[in-house]
Amino acid sequence: MGSKDVDRLSNMPDEVLSEILSLMPTKLAVRTSILSKRWRYNWTLVTSIDIDVLPFHGVENCCAFVDRVLDLCKSTEIKLFRLRFSNLWVQESRMTKWINEALRRKVSEFEIQCGLLELPISFYTCKTLTKLRVENECQEVFMDWQTPFNLPCLKTLDIALFSKPSLNAYKLIRGCPILESLSLQFTYDPDEEEYIFSIPTLKRLTLVKKLKWGPCNKLVFIVPNLEELCLDSRWCLPFRMEELPSLVSELSDAPLRKAVNIKHLELKSDLSLCWVSVFQYLENCSQLEHLTIEKPGESESESDWIEPHTVPTCMLMNLKTIKFESCMVETDDIQFLEYMLGNAEVLKRITITCKSGLMEEELQLCARLLKCPRASKYCGINFVGKSFYSATNKFVMTTMPIICSPIILWPFDLNGIQMNCY
Repeated sequence: MGSKDVDRLSNMPDEVLSEILSLMPTKLAVRTSILSKRWRYNWTLVTSIDIDVLPFHGVENCCAFVDRVLDLCKSTEIKLFRLRFSNLWVQESRMTKWINEALRRKVSEFEIQCGLLELPISFYTCKTLTKLRVENECQEVFMDWQTPFNLPCLKTLDIALFSKPSLNAYKLIRGCPILESLSLQFTYDPDEEEYIFSIPTLKRLTLVKKLKWGPCNKLVFIVPNLEELCLDSRWCLPFRMEELPSLVSELSDAPLRKAVNIKHLELKSDLSLCWVSVFQYLENCSQLEHLTIEKPGESESESDWIEPHTVPTCMLMNLKTIKFESCMVETDDIQFLEYMLGNAEVLKRITITCKSGLMEEELQLCARLLKCPRASKYCGINFVGKSFYSATNKFVMTTMPIICSPIILWPFDLNGIQMNCY
């Protein structure tokens, strides 16, 4: 830097530098202290603490770093407190000390990942918390469930409950009056009673059932303002229909009854697909705009494809994008895709990830779908094939719709030769 040049970055106000440093992992923010005397203590003004054990050599080094950061950090309010220890164990007294320190500094977003976790009682009545995410390899967070929860500002909750999940979820959610986003992992407990969750403020709901066996009819959600729904695992079972003014999502033989406001629907399953159930979901989501289907890793089930007698309302008026992952060529997956292309009148884009990894099969799938009539002349097809990823690390085929005929753009690099086929 010349003598007449001005270091505009270093001349920024401390508040601006603090915001910049708060956007990066804490370890990188601390490294800026070696830049100059001006930067030596800038990192101590960060309002976010984000620490991952992976860059450190051992848990003890990472724990010592967390202690040091909390000792030197001058911010009286912490927006984000995120600790990632993977499945590694951290001493309970140490973790409790960190959490209490974050609470003292009016933490807003709290995310933690470790092998074994017990939250202190002071956490249950935090008045500043807006986001809570807890992950651990033991699949359970240890709480004193006898203590009432009072989290008046919590809007986002992501947690796994495998010990009396219905009862404990009921206790926890009852203390979150303005909850907008809920992600709940659970298992089936045959001894539990049925609980009805009325969450009028909820907009996003993710339900993950970890075990394959056993029906689960213990959770009923009344969420009239739900916009996004993600169901993982046993979402493809048959269910009955009921006309209700609000959405009721029940994890059982009746996972979805009426969904008037849902615009985003994501279906994941470790079981084979049941197309009847899929179209029952579509029939009940009349405002649906975006659909994602993720198939199981391995599926050798027989075909159960039955073409619907009527086209769901969302396909005629609102459905704009479809993502279909792990598509198989020689199954009823193709019949489903052909049906969607032939009947979704306002569809703009469909993205397909092929599962086989065989170039020949993927090209067959491509050719078949390109011949398929499309109800929407503006619909484009994005095709992602695994065989090209494994061979060249680059393959995306896109068909751009025009009135006369589609244009196929097919770029890939084969043995160092760049090819573009039209």
